[in-house]
Amino acid sequence: MNTFLFGIHCHQPVDNFDDAVRESIERAYLPLFQTLSRFEDFRFSVHFSGWLLEKIASEVPELFSLMETMSRRKQIEWLGGGYYEPILASIPSADRRGQLNKLSDLIERLFSQRPRGVWLTERVWSDEIIPDLAACGIEYTLVDDYHFWRAGFESEACEGYYISECGGETIKLFPISKALRYKLPFSPHQEAVEAIASMRTAVCFDDGEKFGLWPHTHEWVYEKGWLESFVSAVMGTHRIQTTQFSTYIDLYPALGLAYLPNTSYYEMGNWSYGPKRSAMSEEAKNILAGRFGERYAQSLLGGGTWKNFLVKYPEANHIHKRMIMLSQSMKAMDSDAYREWVYKAQTNDVLWHGVFGGLYLPNLRDNAYRYLIEAQAMLCRADGYGIRIGDIDKDGYDEIVLCNPSLYLVLNTREGGMIVELDRMEQKFNLQNTLSRRQELYHGATADQGQNDQEGEGIRTIHQPHAPLSPEAEEALQFDFYRRGSFVDHFCESDITPAQLKRCDYQEHGDFAVSPFWVMEEGGNWVILKRSGSVAGSAVSLQKNYRAESDALYVSLSIEHATRPDLLYLCEMNLHFANLNDVVIRADGEIVQEREITLYALRRLTIADPYLNETMQIEWNRECTVFLHPVSTVSQSEQGIELSVQGLMIAFAFAYEPPMHLDASIRWSKGVL
Repeated sequence: MNTFLFGIHCHQPVDNFDDAVRESIERAYLPLFQTLSRFEDFRFSVHFSGWLLEKIASEVPELFSLMETMSRRKQIEWLGGGYYEPILASIPSADRRGQLNKLSDLIERLFSQRPRGVWLTERVWSDEIIPDLAACGIEYTLVDDYHFWRAGFESEACEGYYISECGGETIKLFPISKALRYKLPFSPHQEAVEAIASMRTAVCFDDGEKFGLWPHTHEWVYEKGWLESFVSAVMGTHRIQTTQFSTYIDLYPALGLAYLPNTSYYEMGNWSYGPKRSAMSEEAKNILAGRFGERYAQSLLGGGTWKNFLVKYPEANHIHKRMIMLSQSMKAMDSDAYREWVYKAQTNDVLWHGVFGGLYLPNLRDNAYRYLIEAQAMLCRADGYGIRIGDIDKDGYDEIVLCNPSLYLVLNTREGGMIVELDRMEQKFNLQNTLSRRQELYHGATADQGQNDQEGEGIRTIHQPHAPLSPEAEEALQFDFYRRGSFVDHFCESDITPAQLKRCDYQEHGDFAVSPFWVMEEGGNWVILKRSGSVAGSAVSLQKNYRAESDALYVSLSIEHATRPDLLYLCEMNLHFANLNDVVIRADGEIVQEREITLYALRRLTIADPYLNETMQIEWNRECTVFLHPVSTVSQSEQGIELSVQGLMIAFAFAYEPPMHLDASIRWSKGVL
């Protein structure tokens, strides 16, 4: 008798758009449960992230009723996990235990089952989590067979479960069949059933969204009847028996001991690399695959670890380390509300990017910062305001925090002494929530994969190439050599064009935009940063004074020493808005209709934002030329290639005539003025 262990995990980013959640329910989750409920003897396992499960319980009675019925008749085994779907290896031990127990408590309350197993978010494995799983009463979890291949196991040895250990604590590990993940539901159902029947123990646990939400799957799985045909065939094949993981570990012994490397699935590791390394890795895989086969090629090459994303994307690292900083105050705060905000900020989606938008989606980053700011506001009220200096990002350089009840400002000393976080505390919004434009491996796509056709029957998976870039995407495909913060210092030719600035295609004569600044002096609400660098090969000193007041920020810039004719000093800001098209921009009082424009002889720029219901006024002590344009990224999603507006670039240009002394003020007022 062959055993089939089937499961689905379902997740939506915390507080995702209601339309997106509703579409997932209507096109995937509900029809999936409706179909499987008709086969009472088809046993399977389910994981839902906690907030999504609670939302369904309170707002989607039709689906929740099916869940209750199928749980009572023991058709479903529920798996736990982190309540807000964190990467467990990326959060502190105490938070792991808190999130695991929170979801287990919810499942027990709703379905009278205490989970014995957990879904491992994105199958990111690190054995440091074993003691915490054991402490929460968890007996097993699932990883990919790829994890076992990396450890030297052969495919035929990946049918069952193994025991792994850390510090004497143990966990049972089931390898998920990659072959089955790629067949269900994309291949004809007969092929999938034959593959299951060929295995002694077949394990398939994968996204519930692939059963109706991914491109072309709703029509294939439901309208064309793939799911019903598949389950009918499984139940009609006498040598296949469906069961659940808890039942399996009660009936069968482990296959032995296994120690796995710190890894996730192969694609995840390759995504975590930079584009050059990703391309080299793919080429090397193809070369080795010709000799040893793709599976051995992947396992021999390995790939990056999930935490590489925090190196690849400094913006993700900043969110992650801000969360870590707040988590370290959890015990001292002793507040359930504070704990919830930190837990929400641990949701994994915004910290990485692969097939789906993830980090590239501004709304997800807005949500993450809202949770961070809510927690930060509570912490500041308890501990006080003022200045904090320390290495938040854990990169060996200090960040400077200036905060008061209306503003929370983070300066990065490693990267140009620029602003990397600019929070409006009452509005719970980070105006500096921008993203630099980086090259991704898929930006080089050329093959025409736009049609849903392939050899044989079935449909494409999301891991297959997308359509080539559109002309609009090609035009937007530009990359930055610096981080898109604010008060970034550039020295460039006086005849620089808006197009060059937008393309980031100009000669940078200074070394200030990407180099460290040092703290010279600091007070309760101010700090002075300085760098001795060079412009066009000559020594130049640049000093920045930041001072934070209630609803105001004052910045003074002093540039001394060498000069050169025909250069401009550009002070660049990059500001993020929830809806850029809705903001009202005025130049010295006159409304500016365009978002991409050059303004001359300007002293004052105001930006009125209906979303925040406030107006920001930026004013300089000298007239300047102002360049404006939206900054858009070209990213991949489950639907294909899409453009996302990440922010508005505002560059204030001054003739470079040192010594220079520039004063800027940014003031906020309530209402759209």
